Amino acid sequence: MRLVMKFGGGLLVSQKGYSDCAKLVRDITAEGHEVVVVVSAMGGVTDQLVDAMDSLDGGTSQGIGTLCGSLRSLHQATAGGAGAADRIGEKIDDLIGILERALEKYAGGDGTAQRSDEISSMGERLSAPIFAHYLEELGVPTDSLTGGEAGIVTDSNFGNASPDMETCRELVGTRLGSLLDRGKTPVVTGFMAENAEGEITTMGRGGSDYTTSIIGACLGVDEIWIWKDVCGIMTANPKVVPEAKTIPLLSYSEAAELAHFGASVLHPRTMEPAMRSMIPIRVKDATRPDLEGTLIGGDSLEV
Repeated sequence: MRLVMKFGGGLLVSQKGYSDCAKLVRDITAEGHEVVVVVSAMGGVTDQLVDAMDSLDGGTSQGIGTLCGSLRSLHQATAGGAGAADRIGEKIDDLIGILERALEKYAGGDGTAQRSDEISSMGERLSAPIFAHYLEELGVPTDSLTGGEAGIVTDSNFGNASPDMETCRELVGTRLGSLLDRGKTPVVTGFMAENAEGEITTMGRGGSDYTTSIIGACLGVDEIWIWKDVCGIMTANPKVVPEAKTIPLLSYSEAAELAHFGASVLHPRTMEPAMRSMIPIRVKDATRPDLEGTLIGGDSLEV
């Protein structure tokens, strides 16, 4: 099977989180499946970046150095477990340098929506190479790509961009398809893409789910898997209602309606590309991968 699977920030919070998720991918590829991985930022990082921009709106650059130092330490420590400290360390340093300069420009009055997207997407840009290095340490051939490098092209509606699916199909099919054909497991940043001018765009908070569905549709994968820290889509929040049950099957429209009305499991637009291509979406529990979770497809099931 050809699969695209996404790992969210709730899973990617530590060395162990990255290691466990990478082992899941290794085991699935060892069964002969072709896999594209989509990753979110480490848990809480995007919130820190957004909060930083809010605090910089007053025109002061105070706190930029502290934030960047903290993020550098966090990602360096997380990557240390990958056993590739020199190469991944240099990559992290380079990205933190880009972030620091972008924040300085933002504080200096360049608070455009495009600059905001450049900053808010940095969590994913840091996360993807770390995940790729964990895969490499497990013997899984891989490449790390941004959404733009993978071929996702959007309009210029910064902060809530929409993909040009015709262009995406051509570029994603060529770029990721060729990596899969060469036996590689690409790791792609979620949430972010590029417009036709090559500027970074983002597709709304939680947009990594949407990225996964876009890639799935462009590659014509067999299934789209969304890995979470809960067992699929539940009848209620299991942290609040312990007796909540997994909903085994939903139609695309039912899942979209749940997302639009506030269910936090999936980005509201996730179902659109998958539904047009009739690709099933599975929402699965990374801590219990043997369980089926929730299947989203063309048929509904009353629960």
